[in-house]
Amino acid sequence: MFDMDKLYSSREFAEALSISPRTLRRLLTRGELPHPIKVGGQLRWYAEDVRDAINKPQEG
Repeated sequence: MFDMDKLYSSREFAEALSISPRTLRRLLTRGELPHPIKVGGQLRWYAEDVRDAINKPQEG
Protein backbone atom coordinates (compact mmCIF):
# COMPACT_ATOMS: atom_id res chain seq x y z
CA MET A 1 0.00 0.00 0.00
CA PHE A 2 2.80 2.43 0.86
CA ASP A 3 5.73 3.25 -1.35
CA MET A 4 8.32 3.58 1.41
CA ASP A 5 10.54 5.80 -0.77
CA LYS A 6 7.77 8.32 -1.42
CA LEU A 7 7.39 11.63 0.37
CA TYR A 8 3.75 12.56 0.95
CA SER A 9 2.37 16.08 0.52
CA SER A 10 -0.03 17.71 2.97
CA ARG A 11 -2.93 16.92 0.64
CA GLU A 12 -1.92 13.28 0.27
CA PHE A 13 -1.38 12.91 4.03
CA ALA A 14 -4.79 14.44 4.77
CA GLU A 15 -6.45 12.14 2.23
CA ALA A 16 -4.75 9.10 3.77
CA LEU A 17 -6.14 10.10 7.19
CA SER A 18 -9.58 10.95 5.72
CA ILE A 19 -9.40 14.48 7.11
CA SER A 20 -9.32 17.95 5.59
CA PRO A 21 -6.04 19.79 5.01
CA ARG A 22 -7.17 22.31 7.63
CA THR A 23 -7.61 19.55 10.22
CA LEU A 24 -4.17 18.23 9.26
CA ARG A 25 -2.65 21.66 9.99
CA ARG A 26 -4.54 21.86 13.29
CA LEU A 27 -3.32 18.43 14.41
CA LEU A 28 0.23 19.31 13.36
CA THR A 29 0.10 22.54 15.38
CA ARG A 30 -1.09 20.59 18.45
CA GLY A 31 1.77 18.14 18.05
CA GLU A 32 -0.51 15.20 17.30
CA LEU A 33 1.19 14.33 14.01
CA PRO A 34 4.83 13.65 13.12
CA HIS A 35 6.87 16.66 12.07
CA PRO A 36 7.29 17.07 8.33
CA ILE A 37 10.44 17.91 6.42
CA LYS A 38 10.66 20.77 3.94
CA VAL A 39 11.51 20.03 0.33
CA GLY A 40 11.66 23.06 -1.94
CA GLY A 41 9.67 25.05 0.64
CA GLN A 42 6.88 22.44 0.69
CA LEU A 43 6.00 20.22 3.65
CA ARG A 44 6.51 16.50 3.09
CA TRP A 45 6.16 13.40 5.27
CA TYR A 46 7.98 10.12 5.02
CA ALA A 47 5.76 7.15 4.10
CA GLU A 48 6.63 5.48 7.41
CA ASP A 49 5.27 8.50 9.34
CA VAL A 50 2.06 8.46 7.28
CA ARG A 51 1.62 4.74 7.91
CA ASP A 52 2.26 5.16 11.64
CA ALA A 53 -0.25 8.03 11.87
CA ILE A 54 -2.91 5.93 10.15
CA ASN A 55 -2.28 2.99 12.49
CA LYS A 56 -2.10 5.13 15.65
CA PRO A 57 -4.93 4.20 18.04
CA GLN A 58 -7.50 6.95 18.51
CA GLU A 59 -7.72 8.42 22.02
CA GLY A 60 -10.94 9.51 23.62
